[in-house]
Amino acid sequence: MLHIDPFTLDDYRALAAKDGEAAAIYLPTTPLSHRVNENRIAFKNLARQALDAAARLDFASVDVLAAAFAAIEGDYAFWSNQAHGLATLAFNGEIKTLRLAYPVSQSVEVGARLHLKPLLPALHPKRLWVLAISDDGAQLHRLLANRTLERVDVPGMPVSLRDEMGELIDRKRGESDRLTSGEGYLVRQREYLKAIHDAVEPVIRDSNAPLVLVATQEHVGEYGALNAYPSLVGAVERSPSDTPHETILDRLDAIEQEERRKRLARWEDVYKERQDDRRTVSETQQISRLLTAGQIESLLVSHDEVKYGSVARDGTVEFADGPGPGVYDVYDDIVRRALDTGVTILPVRSDEKAAARLHPLAATLRWPQ
Repeated sequence: MLHIDPFTLDDYRALAAKDGEAAAIYLPTTPLSHRVNENRIAFKNLARQALDAAARLDFASVDVLAAAFAAIEGDYAFWSNQAHGLATLAFNGEIKTLRLAYPVSQSVEVGARLHLKPLLPALHPKRLWVLAISDDGAQLHRLLANRTLERVDVPGMPVSLRDEMGELIDRKRGESDRLTSGEGYLVRQREYLKAIHDAVEPVIRDSNAPLVLVATQEHVGEYGALNAYPSLVGAVERSPSDTPHETILDRLDAIEQEERRKRLARWEDVYKERQDDRRTVSETQQISRLLTAGQIESLLVSHDEVKYGSVARDGTVEFADGPGPGVYDVYDDIVRRALDTGVTILPVRSDEKAAARLHPLAATLRWPQ
């Protein structure tokens, strides 16, 4: 199981509101136990970079930071319980660590505000419903960020196909006065799957989260034919009881990644449609100013790219060659302001397959320029 620390939009906004002596260290990690020392040593090197930068900026909290970083480095129990990314956030000497469900690019940012953009994907965790069906019963689960399946209680869920039928009908033909034929079995199977569907659908109806089936090919086909939930996105065509748990999780990971690719493609389609109406922009200076005017509707942002500068009250950006006093990541500032004005944000990595012209920022507008 991955060790994931919770992080919400309220957490993001609370950190974004802070000004002072700030340092942020981002480190890709591995949950594999035999690579614990590798994670720890990488952190030690990044912590040294952060301390050197803090000293150059005359931070009063350098000694406190050094002691806090050393304590993290020496906590072997902590390093034995990692996920795919680690954020270490220091503000005025206070330290917060966040173990993340996704990889982050290795980076160190030190200045007057916390660098938070790499945390954007944590605000969009994996959201999958997983419905496992066999003749012996059905179970609904949520796929959690830490790669575990949490069972969800479903009122009215049928106990099993045998229970639904009264008795499990033999597939072979028998007496003509009762349903003992293969056709009869299929009738009862459909009734069983319909009962599962009717129990599950009210539970998931308003979530808009994708649904994945884990069932035999026969059950998948029959359930798909009667399904009314619009976000049934895929299936693991294996018997839940006969398939290793890790095999199911690997397949769910692949389905979730494909859904993410589709979401990105849909955003690109909307962007293309809006271009003819002059409702798109991909230049940082324009995006910043239009955001201040409340004109930005949705924003695609590369959460692992940085552009230094400062932003005036009217949104005008003055770019800089590198970090320094009064200088910060302009993209990070844009994200902060976007979250405060209800803009929909789609975070992507710079290596994801979005059109190059959309990196590192692109936006759709509420009304034409």
